[in-house]
Formats: sequence, C-alpha cells, structure tokens
Amino acid sequence: MNARPKTLRLGLLLISSIFLFESRVVIAADQSTKQDATAMLSKAAGLVDLQAPDGTPFLLLANVTLREGNKSVEGIFAMTWAAPGHYRRVFHFPGFTTTEVATEGAIYRQRSTEALPLMIWELDQLLALASNYRLGPEWKVLRIQTEQSGQTELTCVLAKTGLADSKSCVNASTGEPFSIDAGPDAYHMERPRERSTVTERSEFTDYQPFEGRSLPRTLTFRGWDARAVEVRIQKLIQVKAFAADEFTPPKGPLKQASASPLKQLGK
Repeated sequence: MNARPKTLRLGLLLISSIFLFESRVVIAADQSTKQDATAMLSKAAGLVDLQAPDGTPFLLLANVTLREGNKSVEGIFAMTWAAPGHYRRVFHFPGFTTTEVATEGAIYRQRSTEALPLMIWELDQLLALASNYRLGPEWKVLRIQTEQSGQTELTCVLAKTGLADSKSCVNASTGEPFSIDAGPDAYHMERPRERSTVTERSEFTDYQPFEGRSLPRTLTFRGWDARAVEVRIQKLIQVKAFAADEFTPPKGPLKQASASPLKQLGK
C-alpha cells in the first residue's frame, strides 16, 4: 500500500534534484560568459586607455566633422594630459568653443554657450573610447559570438540593460576595439532594413601604436538617422614637459565641478 507513494516521492525528489542541478549549470554558464566578456572588453579598454594611471603624458590634436541632416561643420579637438585628473581639453567649432581644465581635484569649464550642444556631447561620448568598452554591473551579458567584417574577424559581446541593447566588438586578432552598436535593435545592425531610427554605431579604425598602447586614427559615430561624427587624429606625441601655465584654469566666466560626465553640463 505504501510502495507507490514512496516511489512517487522519490521520483519527485529526483526530478527536483535534476532541475536544481540544471539551474545551477545555467547560472554558472551565465557567470562564466559574463566573466569572459568582461575580461575581453576590459583588455580592449586597456589597450586604448591613454589616461590610465601608468599612462605617458601626451598631446593629441584631431580634426572633427559634425553632420546633422544635410548640414556639416568642421572643428578641432585638442588635449594635453599629464596624469589622471590633470589635463586640458579644448573643443573649437564655429559658433561654439569650450575649454576644460582638470587640476587639484576640480574641473574648470569655460563655454561660449550656456547649454552643451547635442552634437558636442555625442563627440565627447565617442572620444571616451576606453570607458565605452568597460561593462558596468548593470549590464547583463547575453552571449559572445564571432562575426566577420570584410577581412577582419571579430569577437562580439551582446549585452542588455533595461531597454538598452548593445553589441561591442573587438578585433579577434589584436583585441583592439572595433565597433559598438547601441539601441533597441543593436543585435540586428548588420541588417539595414531592421535598423531603428534611434540606433547608434561607433567604429574605430586605422590604429597607431603609442608608448605601449594604441589608438585609432579614425573614430566615427552614426545614429538617429541623420547624425554623424568623424574624428581624424592628426597628432599624438609624447610630452616631456608642459608650459608652466598649461593647466591653469581659463580666465573669464567659469563653471567649476567635481569630476562628472560632460553630459551633465547641458542640464
């Protein structure tokens, strides 16, 4: 009389054990995938992070083109960097200029306009190459896959946070950053007909070595159907010594803040 219930209990216990084992395997696989993805992207970020604590003081000069619809404007981005939290950046465009100096734990900013133009913010995000390749804890890694772009083999990380999707790819041979797709359909960016009007794509090409690291000579951004940013680095050199006033805050009306994203300035 008791054999059947006992057999049933044993069967349910076995099924529960198998389910629990499979769940643990899935969780372990997810954790392993995120660890692999994080390690790969962190390595890519390190290769291009000129502003790392062990970085070499440098001068960078780049020509920039901003396009929105059928309009475009040319400008210049320049940066001198001595150490983390010790640098000067200048954006110069017709109708807009800004100088940003970081020194002694503060950032001083002087702009020709009160609000930060959207295209300048997009440019600043594109220039933050190393930061873009570091996954934050809020990102859920879905999978790692291989792709081909022309003659270049890529390893790509597909991730998600909230409503945002991203696909970050590195050159499988060199480990250098190659492209980032972001938006509601980031996973389908290779299919033009499926692209949303709010998708964004950044690409990094033509690398040059610099003091144990490397940097793409060309950085491009395209998104929101009609916006584009192209950065062409003209000069990247090591600096042995800077002028005495190189990191002196600019004269005139200033905005002072702690180290915060430039995006916040427009608010």
